[in-house]
Amino acid sequence: MTHDEVDERLAGGPGVGRGERLVRLDREITRCQAEALGRVGEELDHLLDRLRAADGCLDRLGEEAAASPAVARDLGRTIDARNRLRDEILRVRHHLIIQREALGFVRHGPVEQCYPVPARRIRSGPARETGRPEAPEAAERRAP
Repeated sequence: MTHDEVDERLAGGPGVGRGERLVRLDREITRCQAEALGRVGEELDHLLDRLRAADGCLDRLGEEAAASPAVARDLGRTIDARNRLRDEILRVRHHLIIQREALGFVRHGPVEQCYPVPARRIRSGPARETGRPEAPEAAERRAP
């Protein structure tokens, strides 16, 4: 809907008073706010679906990694990609919380319940391409 269409719809015509126009404007603002929150929620659902798929892939690769060094390298890269996706989910969820705060919502437990984010996956073998095992405290420093 264009701005002109919104303006025309809110104006209502010659017989519509100022009070009714303000009510219509308030409804339009509320509808737009709800749509914006809904779009972020849909994005989170999509990203969480991708994360679940990545976790399934990691589970399969983990079973195969013991038999093949090439699969073990792929496993490490896939873990890194999965963790980047997790970080993106946390960023988008934080944006949803900010939008909710702007609208006056102060409790964010429902957001965390609707969009739970699993923990980071940690490499169990050589870290990155260095060949050295990753220290647990290094992994924790990278966690958001």
